[in-house]
Amino acid sequence: MSELNQSNSLDISEIFNEFQQEIFRFVVARVRDRDVAMDITSDVFIKTYDFLEKHTIETVRPFLYKVAKNLIIDHSRKKKAVSLDAMMDDYHMDVSEKQNEKDVTHVTLLNRVMDQLSPKYQDVLIKRYINELSIEEIAKIYGVSLNNASVLSHRALAKAQEVYQKISQTYEYS
Repeated sequence: MSELNQSNSLDISEIFNEFQQEIFRFVVARVRDRDVAMDITSDVFIKTYDFLEKHTIETVRPFLYKVAKNLIIDHSRKKKAVSLDAMMDDYHMDVSEKQNEKDVTHVTLLNRVMDQLSPKYQDVLIKRYINELSIEEIAKIYGVSLNNASVLSHRALAKAQEVYQKISQTYEYS
């Protein structure tokens, strides 16, 4: 489906139907808790609905990502201090559900790589490779030129590859 640009002629159900899964994937990749991600995703569309009652949104996707990012930040600020074990459970994907030991090792290795990247690089990689956004869409979301978005994406990937090489050398990966 094409990008929804004329938000004043849209209703929230059209926006929700087109972007709900994409925004959810972005949020769950950042908070790594499905229940919290569902709540935050719902809040994104509630805030969008409230905003649309009084304003017009020029491009919907960047607006939704900005709202999602702000809600993720709000959530992390509100999070109470928890034990180290609970924090690790929140942050890492649940690898116990994986059937194959190699999949478990791969997911663990990828989580370690993501842990060592800056939040901005994590966001860019999630948007580019999990949500499959184009460089143009990423540029709009960050409010930068196409060239800057392309360089940012390239640097994030290069850093991830560098970290991966360091970790995989010391990690038993079969």
